[in-house]
Amino acid sequence: MKRLLFLLVLFPALAFGQRTFTVELNPIIGSVVIDSVTMEGSSDTLKFFRDMDTPQHFTAAMVGGRIICVDSTNRLRWNTTVESIVDSNQCVLSDTVSMAGTDDSLATVQIEGVFAAVAYADGDAIGPQLEVDLTQAGRARSYYYLAAIDVADTSDQGAAISVLLFNDTVKITADNAAIATDEGDGLALVGAYEIDSWLDKGQVDWGHETPNAYLPNLTGYPKMYVQVFSDGTPTYTSATCLRIWLTFLVE
Repeated sequence: MKRLLFLLVLFPALAFGQRTFTVELNPIIGSVVIDSVTMEGSSDTLKFFRDMDTPQHFTAAMVGGRIICVDSTNRLRWNTTVESIVDSNQCVLSDTVSMAGTDDSLATVQIEGVFAAVAYADGDAIGPQLEVDLTQAGRARSYYYLAAIDVADTSDQGAAISVLLFNDTVKITADNAAIATDEGDGLALVGAYEIDSWLDKGQVDWGHETPNAYLPNLTGYPKMYVQVFSDGTPTYTSATCLRIWLTFLVE
C-alpha cells in the first residue's frame, strides 16, 4: 500500500473525465516576400503588378506554400496555396477566389516554404499567423485549459520568444517584420507566454513553459490563432527549425 501511494505521488493521474490533447505548430520562417502583385477577378493565377523587392521570382520550390496577404483589405481564402508555377512571373493558386472587380491588388504577399536566411530583431514576427484546430476537444467550450507549451529549436539559437494566442484572426504581421497588431486586436488576446529558458543539447535547444491557465471566451471555436514573436536577435538556419506543441487539458 505504501508503494502504491508513493507511485501516485510521483505520477498523479488525471481526474475522472479528464484527458489531454496536443497541437503541433510549425511556423515557417524566412519566407519569400513578394511586393506588389495582383490577381485578376475570379482568376486563380497570381501575377506581378511590379517586380519584387527581392531578387527571387516564382520557383517550383514555392509549390504547396501558403499565400498570406499583408497590408491589404483584400484577402484570399485561408490556406490558399501555390498549386503550380506558370513561369517566373505567374503562379496558379489552389482555389479560384472571386474578388470584387478585376486587377485587385493584393499589395504585399508572403509565400511560405522558401527559406531566405534572415536575422530577427527583438519584436519581429517569427513566421505567419498560425491556426489551431480545437476539434480534438470535442464540443465547443467556454474555456480551454492550456497546460504546457514546448518548443524545439533545431537551429540551436535558444533565443527567447513570445507565443500569443488569439480567439480570432488579427492583423497579419509579415514574417521578420515588427509587430503590427491593431488596437482592437487586444480584445481577441486570450494568452501571452514567453519561452526564455532553454535546455541546450547538441544542435537542438528545448524550451518549456507551464501556463496552467484557463483561456476564456474562445468565441472562434473550433479555431484559435497563434502568433510567435522574437524577444531576442536569433538567426534561424532553416525554414522549419521551430516546432511548438500546445498541450490542452479537457475536463
